[in-house]
Amino acid sequence: MKSVGLMTCYINNYGACLQAYALQSTIEKLGYECKIIRYTPVEDIKKPTLSKAVYRLIRDVYRIFKHKDYIKQLAKRRKFVMFKREYLCFGRQNYNTIESLYKNCPEFDVFVCGSDQLWNPLIHNNKNNEAYFLDFVPGNKGRIAYAPSFGISQFPDNCMAELKSLLSKFHYISVRESSGADIVEEAIGKRPRVVLDPTLLLSKVQWEKVFKRVEVNKPYILCYLFSNQEYICNFVRHVWQLTGYDVIVLPFADIDKEKKYKKLYNVGPNEFLWLISNAQLVITDSFHATAFSINFNTPFYSLLRNIQGESNNMNTRIYNMLEIAGLQNRLITDKTPLPEKASTNIDFNDANAILEIKRNEDIKFLKEALSDMLV
Repeated sequence: MKSVGLMTCYINNYGACLQAYALQSTIEKLGYECKIIRYTPVEDIKKPTLSKAVYRLIRDVYRIFKHKDYIKQLAKRRKFVMFKREYLCFGRQNYNTIESLYKNCPEFDVFVCGSDQLWNPLIHNNKNNEAYFLDFVPGNKGRIAYAPSFGISQFPDNCMAELKSLLSKFHYISVRESSGADIVEEAIGKRPRVVLDPTLLLSKVQWEKVFKRVEVNKPYILCYLFSNQEYICNFVRHVWQLTGYDVIVLPFADIDKEKKYKKLYNVGPNEFLWLISNAQLVITDSFHATAFSINFNTPFYSLLRNIQGESNNMNTRIYNMLEIAGLQNRLITDKTPLPEKASTNIDFNDANAILEIKRNEDIKFLKEALSDMLV
């Protein structure tokens, strides 16, 4: 069996872990052995002055005293660890630096990078991360990009020359957003295919195999929010008053401080999926929560995390997702008047048909790219 090395993001974030699972499982269903390359370029895994164990103990004790809810977050972290152990398949070698990848390239027949914001230079200290462009891969091995996202619509000028060089080494390129296709076209003069996020390559029926139930006894609105914008808090409060449903919050933003809302901490990726699928309504500024709501046919409102003009404006991801599904009317901005009633009925028929066509087309693209590289 031919082997595929997957370079992706799998940090303790719902979207990151679940898209990694979806892309890996899709490649496996095509008949290949697929393993995720253990590369995590974050400060948390670098060796501190003390040993890692002592350092993390001191850090966690400090956080427990400083933030009373932090100990509850530790249970959530354990859920992510368990999810990765059960659902993700990793290569043996652990790479903490780009240099280690160049010195000891993992052994696979072909390499795939994607999805998530691998190609966003603003989250990599305003530079391209060569590892996520598979620059360490020998020239005789195939390189395929499936749905990496730049996350932004305006690419920094200082990174463009290197981007052109990095992209020129790929055999197949696809991206997640049309704005990303614009950036690639500007860099290399060729427009790549715009494909679905990996989470949308799996149907709801396939995702249900991963669900884990949460004990919730009343109809609820699920809030998964990153932004602290006032209009978002006002909107949630307004919809709560209109519907009378319980509000369940997955703590992150300032909305968590609302004592009348129920906060759930011990929620891993499996429970996250169940909560979205069983909600009466989802209110979110998360790309992946929006994507799962559409995929599961759960009524939702999608809000904008960033203010217009912010350098790291990620709103383009939401625009593109809603445009693909034909559900732009579910977008709420700071200019949108508060509704007189909460709309919890959405006709998903057209969106389902569009996604089914796109899903088949994009899986076919990935299948043909892998087959061509492994002749």
